[in-house]
Amino acid sequence: ISKKFGPVAVDRGTMVVDNSSAFRMDEKVPLVIPEVNPEAMQHIKAGTGKGTLIANPNCSTIICLMGATLLHRRAKVS
Repeated sequence: ISKKFGPVAVDRGTMVVDNSSAFRMDEKVPLVIPEVNPEAMQHIKAGTGKGTLIANPNCSTIICLMGATLLHRRAKVS
């Protein structure tokens, strides 16, 4: 459903946040966790009528990265 209707919605000016796995590995679609990499959404401007598509990782990855990112920012975990 996401692959079929996501691009249609974007073409009509909608901002689509895809929670499925449909676009997670698409290099043209930003993979975003707002608390981790909000800069990946800098190109998005609300109210312009220009549609866009962003994806997010699965739920366990989001939870893991939210904690790991805080530690990395503080202690530079590698």
